Amino acid sequence: MFAERLFGFGEGSRRLYQADLLPLSLHLLGSREWTAIEPLLGVKRLQDVAGKALRAEGWSEIADDGFIDLVGPFYHRLIDGAHEYAVAAQPKHRNIRGFVQGGLLMTFADRTMGLAAYQEAKHSLATVQMDTQFVDTAKIGELLLSKPRVIRATRSLIFMSTEVKAAGRCTILATAVFKIFREKRG
Repeated sequence: MFAERLFGFGEGSRRLYQADLLPLSLHLLGSREWTAIEPLLGVKRLQDVAGKALRAEGWSEIADDGFIDLVGPFYHRLIDGAHEYAVAAQPKHRNIRGFVQGGLLMTFADRTMGLAAYQEAKHSLATVQMDTQFVDTAKIGELLLSKPRVIRATRSLIFMSTEVKAAGRCTILATAVFKIFREKRG
């Protein structure tokens, strides 16, 4: 479990594991009252807490100053030659029902499949098709994981798939086709 493994909570941490990163971080700071500390903590502090814990587990933050900077940060690590990606579900990812917004799950799947496809092609890529099936909800505070894999690569296309998991549960299944942009010879 994310909270137990990364934040060192022991027995009785299940409630904290399923809670937002806000209460989780407040627990680390010794406070349970968000309203009293909100101006002092802020979202940046939450990202710092999650980032520090992930880096301790061998993850590195993926630099991106575009759209992903708004919804991330996303993290990467290489385990036995396989690329793994993570994002900690934060309060900014909440939908109206209080779960992780489906758009974040799709963005995460698309970006992680694209990054893994780039490792195969070593050329610029663009998503030309993506299919997603929503299987289960993800909760704020959970660590979302993606382990994309190449289904098939041709000279001009790469077919990819991934499952985005939270606490071992599959939240979405996604497949995508990426167009490879090769340098023109001339």
